[in-house]
Amino acid sequence: VMKKILLVVDEFLPISTAGAIRLNSFIKELKKKYKINVLCGDDRYFYKRDDDFLEDVEYYTIRRPDDKKTLATLRFLVYFIKFNMKLIKLVKKNNYDLVFISIPRYEFLDGIVRLSIHTKYVLDIRDLLDDTNYELILNRFLPEFGSKFIAKIFEKRKNKLLKKAIEKSSVTTLAYKGLYDYYIKIL
Repeated sequence: VMKKILLVVDEFLPISTAGAIRLNSFIKELKKKYKINVLCGDDRYFYKRDDDFLEDVEYYTIRRPDDKKTLATLRFLVYFIKFNMKLIKLVKKNNYDLVFISIPRYEFLDGIVRLSIHTKYVLDIRDLLDDTNYELILNRFLPEFGSKFIAKIFEKRKNKLLKKAIEKSSVTTLAYKGLYDYYIKIL
């Protein structure tokens, strides 16, 4: 029986972000020996694929909200909840041998931290911890006093989740050496 790996990332091909490209290179190598599933956020272009090497890969997608629409912040919160619930459901149902989660979407760590008691996972960190400016995001939709308060809650939760996820991961990888120096100082 072929071992199964679940790759988790917010954005995937054809979007050409660092996370999508990084995961793409992992898939090319891993699918030679493993059954690969991908859990990712999708957008309206998601299904326009013609990459031959992706044909044996099974995808599970969660519709990402458009941040230009009204109530985008609320929609993103719902998106993160749905994403974590789908992650938990997939891991419990499919009994993966390994879960590989590539972040800077720290909000996705909630699901993996809850599962880590039973599931081996690799945590792939691509960015600095303070890369997401929640206050700036929330300012677009909430009064300044509200966005500042909620942003502080998000920041505290993010830091705790990341520390816990690193402690419980089987392996933690960093996209470049500068991240190691950065995380050693703050964690």
